[in-house]
Amino acid sequence: MALAVLHEEGADRLSLGHLAARAGVSKPIPYEHFGTRSGLLIEPCKELDGRQVTALRDALRSVRTNSVDTADVLATAYIHCSADTGGECALMIGGHRREKEAAEAFSALIQGGLIRAA
Repeated sequence: MALAVLHEEGADRLSLGHLAARAGVSKPIPYEHFGTRSGLLIEPCKELDGRQVTALRDALRSVRTNSVDTADVLATAYIHCSADTGGECALMIGGHRREKEAAEAFSALIQGGLIRAA
């Protein structure tokens, strides 16, 4: 639901209270799950990161041990990662660098290669 709010209404609209309303749950539910707004911004990116790392590992297991096949798998995984994430993390980063917890988590994701600096 957080990703839907992000795409439909933008990052500035993504709040714990608004997420609760959109999801049809009481306000304490997102607060218990995410803790803070920074947590709300961080968790979807971490989830996307985990999915992409798993997909890359699975793809690399199927490759033969030559550099051409490995390069092909890596290039394909990179393109799929970019297409599959749809820029959600970059959108979340855009207006929220001022939040220290989120900024630190996004910095780690950028360093890890999941997302590019905006």
